[in-house]
Amino acid sequence: MNPSLRDNPPFKDNQIDYAEDDERGLLTTWQLFKQFKFIEAGIFTKEETRNSLKKIGLITLLPSNLKHIGKLDEYFKKAKAGIIKLNSSEISIGDSVWARKGDDWIKTVIISLRLNDIDVESVCDGEIGIATEVELAKGYELFVKIDE
Repeated sequence: MNPSLRDNPPFKDNQIDYAEDDERGLLTTWQLFKQFKFIEAGIFTKEETRNSLKKIGLITLLPSNLKHIGKLDEYFKKAKAGIIKLNSSEISIGDSVWARKGDDWIKTVIISLRLNDIDVESVCDGEIGIATEVELAKGYELFVKIDE
């Protein structure tokens, strides 16, 4: 069966509990394959992945310093721009953002921000317009990396 059609993760709750009790991590080869592709594309780094592999229980391989900043509620393809409700996170033009929809990830850069129909250099809260270098779509969740 195609891995993308399987139940992922395939682990039952009791398997996850046993792994946590034994201080082991659970992940699939499909997760490792996809992570390799993300590393090749420059979305995540080898070091971030190594750190994720040290966790116990169900392993997600996502960097621990990713912070969710909002979800694209609307998207306009020609402008490569969308609208999000920013949840108390400061972002600025030139910042890198990581976008996730399902199991797919894209890394891009903010090229424009608008608040109340006014172009701004940075913003930390409210409903904002955001344009990125890479075309996204409605429903993408946006993340930034924070210092740990």
